[in-house]
Amino acid sequence: MLTSKTKLFKIVLFYKNGDAIICFVCDHQQGVIKNREVANFFLADFLGCKIKEEPHVSTKKFYEVVTVFINSSNLTDSEKKDTRTHLISELTNNLAAVNVLSFAQRCLPDGKTPTFMEAMELNKVPQSFTKDIQLIGESIKKVKYELEYGIKITDTEEAVKQNVIIENRDDGKTKFELIDRIRKVE
Repeated sequence: MLTSKTKLFKIVLFYKNGDAIICFVCDHQQGVIKNREVANFFLADFLGCKIKEEPHVSTKKFYEVVTVFINSSNLTDSEKKDTRTHLISELTNNLAAVNVLSFAQRCLPDGKTPTFMEAMELNKVPQSFTKDIQLIGESIKKVKYELEYGIKITDTEEAVKQNVIIENRDDGKTKFELIDRIRKVE
């Protein structure tokens, strides 16, 4: 029973949803900087809970970590292009959720899954999450190729496919062929 003089700082509602236990917490101390340690103790140590990440945040984090992985790992030019294509496909297909391990096993070159999964864990990307592209919608519409000499090609994936011929060479380099008219020179 609560009276008009009762100060309520924390309230928790637990319920079972299949095998999972869901928890809703109302904690007025969580927003106060000086009491954050006490509030975090209550949430994590006392209740054994963690704050659930929103789907649009998980999706953006996944997109960013995969992009960094593509550009910083020792993938060939062809593997980088293919993995980027798989990433966009994964984020725009009709499936409601992303399973990170499944993506890695289906879409990465042989032997890259362990390093990829380490990167996901290091960056705290959930193993599985509901997909929501609202934060990355514009980013996934475009592709950007940045070459060693500083040349950059940026456009929609469809425009690049229609106007640029990309060819993998035997020496490990990639040949880009673009035939167009010059609009402006500065």
